[in-house]
Amino acid sequence: MPLILLLTPLLFGMAFLSGMLGLGVAFIAIPVLGLFGYDLFNVIQPWALLLNGLTAISAAIAFWRMGMVDKRGALILVTITAIGAPLGVWLVQFASPDLVWWIYVGVLLFLAVRMALPKGASTEVVAEITDRNRAKAAGAAMPISVFAGFLGVGPGFLLMPTLTLVGYSARLAAATNSVAVTIPSFTAFITHCPRPPSTGRS
Repeated sequence: MPLILLLTPLLFGMAFLSGMLGLGVAFIAIPVLGLFGYDLFNVIQPWALLLNGLTAISAAIAFWRMGMVDKRGALILVTITAIGAPLGVWLVQFASPDLVWWIYVGVLLFLAVRMALPKGASTEVVAEITDRNRAKAAGAAMPISVFAGFLGVGPGFLLMPTLTLVGYSARLAAATNSVAVTIPSFTAFITHCPRPPSTGRS
């Protein structure tokens, strides 16, 4: 019980911090929960995915209501990522916890470098998004979501820059990404649930 009382405000604070940094809460929740000695595959990843999905809902609803989302693109992306993320969860059963932790550390270093690099001048002029733009984003969404499910995080950390690369403005990409990352967090979480306790892994 004391541990729950400690983790509840801690996770709430992490959700707030991750929102300020523009990252999913899973990226902060995973290492913190790891410090408490929880099992990576059966506890940490499911919790992180559930928190990620819950914290993403409000942003997704707000952006959708404000009409800032490329709705057609978002629906395509959320369908693909909702399928891809559970595939990543399935793949992680063949990996060792040490391998997943090292990949996770590498991703964190990548994100730190990307955030530290100077941002180029951005424009708020939103070009017309075509089916070709959406097709490019959709092609990248499957491997991105599989990788994210493998790590136990939302796919937004790679999907967001991908959307800007294929022609979305930063604002439109952020809004569309907020919708696209919500459902895969839950489908990946559900995929974790039936897994029996691990044997020989910690």
